[in-house]
Amino acid sequence: PGSKALAEAVALVMQTHDLVQLRNHGQVTVGKDFRQVIQNAAYFEMACEILGHAGKGARAMSAKAAQSLRAAHTV
Repeated sequence: PGSKALAEAVALVMQTHDLVQLRNHGQVTVGKDFRQVIQNAAYFEMACEILGHAGKGARAMSAKAAQSLRAAHTV
């Protein structure tokens, strides 16, 4: 179950990010429309699968790199 504190933490993060992964809950994503929300979720799942197969842990992406990637792949 969630909590008010969890909801507030997610709301704070979502002010500057379009996806957050919650331990034991899953992901929350937003977008300008339903298609972008699905795209965000699909790309995140794909990235997780690639990392899993590569045996590597996740690394933070710079804001500039994330913006460039979004611009190149937003439908």
